[in-house]
Amino acid sequence: MQQPDEWEFQANRILLSGKPPHFAPAKPELLVIEQRLAALAASLQRPPVLLVLGATPELADLGLRQGCHVYRVDCSPAMLKSAEFRQHVEDRRNETVLCCDWRDMTAIPSGTIDFVTGDASLNNIAHPDQPSLFAELRRVTHPGSILAFKQIVLPDQPDPLHQFDNALAAHRSGRLSESEFYKLIRYVCFREELYHPDEHTLDAADVFASILQKRNDGALREPEFEFLYARQGKVKHTLYSQTEQQDLLRDHLGPCEIVSPTGGCYYRDIVNVFMVTIPPDPIG
Repeated sequence: MQQPDEWEFQANRILLSGKPPHFAPAKPELLVIEQRLAALAASLQRPPVLLVLGATPELADLGLRQGCHVYRVDCSPAMLKSAEFRQHVEDRRNETVLCCDWRDMTAIPSGTIDFVTGDASLNNIAHPDQPSLFAELRRVTHPGSILAFKQIVLPDQPDPLHQFDNALAAHRSGRLSESEFYKLIRYVCFREELYHPDEHTLDAADVFASILQKRNDGALREPEFEFLYARQGKVKHTLYSQTEQQDLLRDHLGPCEIVSPTGGCYYRDIVNVFMVTIPPDPIG
């Protein structure tokens, strides 16, 4: 699910605005990853070798500040370029930037990566392609390596706020922040109509078409519509339920725990960090 045209569009929009994109990782998510990376460094008694799946400079900077050698890998030259103005660590001699497919990172030697992270990276890999990515991640890591993925997921249990009218009312009353409101609208409120369970996909183009229809029907006020529609895109995200995501990672990579970032309702279980530990090689 590389969608190069869409990522070039998004990259150009970032460059034109000069602002971090709305999908950049938030501080609570970064804190979870930072703490686990520091704990691994303490156990190894050296800075871990870090692999970042994606152009995300916030994650690369986090590793560079801890003395890690960082591999940052993305298949989109435009996204790598658009990330440069968001980099804050000036000394980047410990960083290797690779423009390639995550499923074929031949420039990274086998068994050299101690810690893998990504910001909704698995959401951008089509369901049939996920096993090949997991196989490549197993190749570059080793027993004891940690993988920490911030993932967008579908909640296991229904919640009244997952209904469009309820989410809108909660936002208007101040119970939901703009960011929380956007996450609900973008990933949950149109789940029944637009989610394709066989492909595990939710197409952003369909969601934003529905948002436009809500505005045309008078359900959304103009400022609400403008806030939501300013984030429009055409990315087909691969989405699993929270339990499905955990099971998938456990079955392909190793034991997996879910770490919820702190702070409020935190998007009502739509965003979590999935933490995997690569198990020992089987004997014999």
